[in-house]
Amino acid sequence: MKTKNIIILILIILLLIILFQNLSPIPIQIFFWTLNVSLLLSLLVSFLIGLVVGILYSTNLSRHRSNQKSAGN
Repeated sequence: MKTKNIIILILIILLLIILFQNLSPIPIQIFFWTLNVSLLLSLLVSFLIGLVVGILYSTNLSRHRSNQKSAGN
């Protein structure tokens, strides 16, 4: 296995350990509503939002760099 794949696998295992140790319900207030959601779901949604933002930023950054290289030639 490549080093990158091993690191990703270790991080996924750590994420799963953290998620499944936090199963208790927590109150979340959105404007006037209060929802009781498990901490696992809250952490998972936060992680996924961060992952999507990171991928979009990375894609936009690489597209910006390729446009600069093509404009420079």
